[in-house]
This record gives sequence, structure tokens and C-alpha cells, in this order.
Amino acid sequence: MLFPALASIFKEKIFTEAKQKLGGKQLDLFVVNSFGSGAQAVCVFLLLPFLASLRGISFGELPTYLAEGARRAPAPDACLRGGASELCALSCNVARKRLAVLSCGA
Repeated sequence: MLFPALASIFKEKIFTEAKQKLGGKQLDLFVVNSFGSGAQAVCVFLLLPFLASLRGISFGELPTYLAEGARRAPAPDACLRGGASELCALSCNVARKRLAVLSCGA
């Protein structure tokens, strides 16, 4: 719970600084979230060998382990049915952010 809170504080700082540097223009939320997701993907990719070694998987076994996990993954239609809750949560978060932006007069 600490990391999402820190991410929110960091994003708020980015938006405040960007508004000052861009002469009052708003920074696009999609751009900030895209860079955040990209940074998260890079960190996971770089930490993957270390995290795998914690589970007892050697670096040489990692490709086989990942391929086996992908083979055992559920069918895509099952993911789409199960993803309805995530889609709803995403919609609520976007609406909440939009409401916050509108209430601040931005």
C-alpha cells in the first residue's frame, strides 16, 4: 500500500511542476501513466533474474519457466470475462480523476 501512495504523491508533484513549467497548461494524464507503466515494466524486467533466484529458478531455466507459465495460462476469452471487474475499476478511477480535475477548475 505504501508504493501506490508514493506513486500518487510523485505524480501530483509532476503535475504541479509541469503546470508551472508549461505556462499553466495541463500535463496529459495518459502521458504520465504511460511513462510510469514503462518504468515499471523496465524495473520488473531488470529484477526478473533476482526474483527468480529467490524462488530457486536459475537464470538458464527462466525462459523455459516463462514459456511453461504462458502455456498454462487460461484462454483469452476467460481473461476477458474475468477482466470485467478490472475494466470497471479502471473506469471508476478515470472518472474520479476527471472529477478531481474539474473540481479544481483546471
